Amino acid sequence: MLRTLLLSLAVVSTTVANAQDAAAQQGGMTSTLIMLAVMGLFFYFMIIRPNKKRQTEHQNLMNELKKGTEVVTSAGIIGKVADVADGYISVEIANNVVIKLQRQAIISMVPKGTYKGTTDNAQGNKKAKKEETVAETAETTEAVETKENNG
Repeated sequence: MLRTLLLSLAVVSTTVANAQDAAAQQGGMTSTLIMLAVMGLFFYFMIIRPNKKRQTEHQNLMNELKKGTEVVTSAGIIGKVADVADGYISVEIANNVVIKLQRQAIISMVPKGTYKGTTDNAQGNKKAKKEETVAETAETTEAVETKENNG
């Protein structure tokens, strides 16, 4: 009888010990799941959400592009949109110099007037040359008149 009692006590104590180990493992599993959830939220708010926001902003920029819009490319080139196609865009970077780029190469639009094409500069240069020519002609005329009056 004592022997049966001792065996029963041993079985009960082993069962209680196993139950406690299972409870400890269950608590470990819960804390692991909580940590995974916290890490998932961290990645969502720090990486995934800002990236999606940037993608939607870039998509809106691509939808707003039209002929005459002044843009900056990913290489830092400033130009004016000459033509918009499905996958490509033509950008005028100088007078009669047009480059063809993928639409994704455009990173931002710049305010009107930022890009001053060489057509404006060429017209300005023509005006400056014309004014120089007029001034030289006037100086030459004055020099001839002075020489005639002195001579």
